[in-house]
Amino acid sequence: MAAAGRWLTTALRAHPEPGARATHLAGLYDVGQDVWEPTGVLHACDEVLDAVGGLVSAVEPGQFDRPTPCADWDVHTLLNHLVWENLLWAGLANATPRSDFTADHLGDDHVAAFRTASKAARSAFRRPGMLERRYGPAPGRRLVEQLVIEMLVHGWDLAQAIGPTGPMRSGATGFASNGWAVTSARTAST
Repeated sequence: MAAAGRWLTTALRAHPEPGARATHLAGLYDVGQDVWEPTGVLHACDEVLDAVGGLVSAVEPGQFDRPTPCADWDVHTLLNHLVWENLLWAGLANATPRSDFTADHLGDDHVAAFRTASKAARSAFRRPGMLERRYGPAPGRRLVEQLVIEMLVHGWDLAQAIGPTGPMRSGATGFASNGWAVTSARTAST
């Protein structure tokens, strides 16, 4: 009981006005003009998933143990994370949150695992009303944006780890770099 009392006291000190933080966040999520067209975020998501999918397809199993820019992650761990992120955001969009972060999401075929997971995310994001539906204080389009950001950042990490040795790799790396700059600029302007 004492621990619960300390937690409550700490929570009240951190948030003396119940609901103030949620109101503030709701205002940020709904600022006047959205930087995306109503479905522009879905198009951006498709482009990024296609580019990252090209990188994933270029990875050979012999590259799984290569280091990545992500601290303590090799290519295998990064690939697993890319698949997990798609499954995570698809699950949230479908109101079926996942908790299997540490599981092996790649199985025997990392390319098929990524394709299946990205297909699930795309399908979940295209459900009627998903972009406007509220997920806590945020509209659904923010879930899509989060996956776009994750794929841009970790797609770049993957490109760095496997190296630009083919046209798909260099094109996807360029898209990731340019897409990150565009996404960052758009986010900063809101």
